Parts: sequence; structure tokens; C-alpha cells
Amino acid sequence: MARIIYDLIDPATLTQYVREFDNEVIRNETALEAWLPNTPNPELEYRVTRNSLRDVDVAMYRAFDTQPRMTGRQGFTRIRGELVPVSRQIPLGEEEMLRLRALNNPDDNGFLSQVYNDAELMIRSVQMRIELARGQVLTTGKFTLAENGMYLEADFGMKVSHKPTVGTAWSNPASDILGDLLTWIQLYVDDTGVEPGNLMFGRQVLGYMYNNTGMRTAAAWAGTTPARLNNEMIDSIFAANGIPPVVIYDTQVRVEGVQTRVIPADKVLLMPPPGENLGATHYGITAEAIKLAERGLIQASEMPGIVAVALENENPVQTFTLGTAIAVPVMPNPDLVICADVVP
Repeated sequence: MARIIYDLIDPATLTQYVREFDNEVIRNETALEAWLPNTPNPELEYRVTRNSLRDVDVAMYRAFDTQPRMTGRQGFTRIRGELVPVSRQIPLGEEEMLRLRALNNPDDNGFLSQVYNDAELMIRSVQMRIELARGQVLTTGKFTLAENGMYLEADFGMKVSHKPTVGTAWSNPASDILGDLLTWIQLYVDDTGVEPGNLMFGRQVLGYMYNNTGMRTAAAWAGTTPARLNNEMIDSIFAANGIPPVVIYDTQVRVEGVQTRVIPADKVLLMPPPGENLGATHYGITAEAIKLAERGLIQASEMPGIVAVALENENPVQTFTLGTAIAVPVMPNPDLVICADVVP
């Protein structure tokens, strides 16, 4: 059975280090956190409320000395599900392990450097898996697991109308990109009462816009139609037509050795504006964090979140670094996303 190494490297210091590394470095690579932000959860399940109404009836004028009319509360549905662990570990180099055993030197810089480097890799591995889960939730309206013998699905109820498919693929220059976007924006406003805050898609979709006939016509000036658009022209066309700004998202992660897109290249997402509560990524408390708290190495308030520790086995002798979290993205208000397939 593996045990945490306490005497050679301080687990609390290592965990603090990887959390700072996460905030300062990895957060720049996990842009979807902006819409499904991290939130601590001290339990092993999430419980959230899905509102069916986003507003209340307007107030009514009344005569003096009469009671105002009572209003009902907004309808809602409670959603609950499990938080599950996501972890990765890597063995330390045999050379560093043998040097440590031979010298019995807790200040061995080679060993410590290896631990910190491996901790960074494992934290990146964990956070990129969580980012992949966020992308799945935003594009499908579901969190689905089918790995390591675990099968789990949480369906947040994204409407079929919020997963439209274009009639003419955007890869065809004759497609009506502007018309499609304006239709979806109207649907978004009708269903939510607010304007979308951003469009999100990859550079492949941007390339379709450069050569689209309708977009080029919209950019015509003084009787001249540009042969090909650029980013500034597209921004101008969108602003003139009330289409929100673009966020380019092309993040890829490696899954079993295969580079995999977090958001498929043929998807265009309409995302909510700031201040609208789309959802969150719930971070629970790992068993390792509980061990650190029991030894007084971290405070109870610090237990939720990602953790890194150095571990060792005695039979067989192994030393390795673990990055682990208990985290699930949750989207209780899926009406705030439209995910369109633009190259069916």
C-alpha cells in the first residue's frame, strides 16, 4: 500500500506550490473555466437548482390602501449528482530514488526538483482532463464518463433546439453564415431574455468566414467586394449586425496518446454574457487532503481542490508523484448555451 512521504518533502508545501502553478500557469490554458468557474464543494455530490423562469411578472399599479398582489416563486428543478476523482501518477526516476536512499539527504536538490517537475506534469494532466469534461458539457449538455471501468452520465437538459445543425455547411462559400448566426441569436434572446456575450469557435471556422460569399458581400465598400476577408473585417461585420465578439478556442489535449480537441472543430457556441450563472466546476475533498488536514498540515478550508503528494511503496519499492482532484463540471442553466454544428 502506498503511503505519503512526509519527512523528505513537505506535502503541504508541494500542494501549495501546485495550486499556485495552477492559478498562474494552467489557468491560462483552461479558458472554459471562465464560464464554468471552480467552486469548492465539501461533499461527495453536487446539488444545484435549475431555474425554469429567468424573471418574474411585472408589478401592478394599485389603489392607495389596498394590498399589493401576491406573486408566485419561480419554478425550478433540483439537480444532483456524484463528484468523482480524477488522478494521474508518475514514477520518480530510479537514479533519484537510489541517490536518496544512499545519501539519506532530504535536501537533495535533484530529488526535490524531480518531485516538483513531476507534480507540475500531473497537475496539468488532471486539469486538462477537467477542461475536456467542460468542453463535453458545453457541447452536449451532458457529463458522460466511460473510462477505467466507470460509467456515469449526468444530463443537464440542453434543448434540442439549442443544438442546431446548419442546412448548408459553412465550408461551402455559398452558405449563409450571417443568416444562421442571426437566427441563433434571436433564439437565444427568446429563450433567455439576454443577448449572448460571445461566439466561440476554432480557427477552422474562422477560415470558412474569410472566403464566405455572403460575408464578403457584407464587407463590400464603394462597389468593391474583397476577395478574402481578414479578422478586422469580420469583427466589423459582426459589430454592424449586432453579433457578439469572437473567442477563438483551439485547445487540444492528449488522450491515450492521441491529440483530441476540447471543442470539436465543426462547432460554434453562443456563450452567456458576464454575470449570467451558467454553472460551475465543483471541486471536492480528496482522501489525500483529508490526510494532510488530520496531520495539521493544511486548514480545513484548504481541503477542497487539487492536491499533489509524493508517495512510496515498500513492496515492491517504488516512489512516485500523484496529482489528484475530485471535480465535475455542472451546468444547471443549459439554456445559456447554443452549440451549433456548422459542418454536418
